[in-house]
Amino acid sequence: MNKNLTIAMTAAMLMGGGVAQAQDVNIGKNNITLKSDLMTPEALWAMGRIGAAQASPDGKKIVYQVGYYSVKENKGHQVLHVMDANGKDDRLLTTTAKSETDAAWLDNNTLA
Repeated sequence: MNKNLTIAMTAAMLMGGGVAQAQDVNIGKNNITLKSDLMTPEALWAMGRIGAAQASPDGKKIVYQVGYYSVKENKGHQVLHVMDANGKDDRLLTTTAKSETDAAWLDNNTLA
């Protein structure tokens, strides 16, 4: 009996967790207008922060993560970008409300 109750409670918690995740705010690139030449804490929080980066096996592409933060939400969010090694063709890969980090190349064209 206790085993069935434990399974039922676990299932209920997992289902409830899915609802809370759907309400997450997708924090992304911020636009801020500076009123002077001084760097403010608000300007620093508005900037994206580059995280882990990895070159493809052939060295032609780079995948990297960027972290964005929201002071209002008191949260951070990580997204993945990929670009050519020469700095051109920068593309955002992830757009979910969940953070995406630590991508790894499986081959020259496939990320995990």
